[in-house]
Amino acid sequence: MNDKSFVSMEMVQCPACDKLSRSGNLLMDKRVRPSLERETLTGFGLCAEHWRDGFITLIGCDPEQSGVGPTETTITPRQAYRTGEVVYLRREAWDRLFDVPFPANCPWVYVEDRVIQELKAFIAKHSNEGGESCPA
Repeated sequence: MNDKSFVSMEMVQCPACDKLSRSGNLLMDKRVRPSLERETLTGFGLCAEHWRDGFITLIGCDPEQSGVGPTETTITPRQAYRTGEVVYLRREAWDRLFDVPFPANCPWVYVEDRVIQELKAFIAKHSNEGGESCPA
């Protein structure tokens, strides 16, 4: 029996933890031929655990172990060597803290662990001062 169909549930892989999850999208073969598996992995997207509405997910990454040279500025999810550190930053705080523009419609970014440690220290300092002015 053929297990293929002309429809499939879209799956995405979380760039923070590698977990596969359903995106909620339905894929369809326009020719209406049984060419698709029951579930189809199409790319990357944050899982429910790592998604926060209105926030950017900063994922700790080691550039050296990811094989990224000193002149390269981007790391792909496939090459990222994740360290397990994850923090969330309000979208509006990005421009106040970093001089690099954040790509629109992207819910995550890979950063070095030292960036995450500096952010945690910044947040802790401003939380002790009342936290009202803390942009993160």
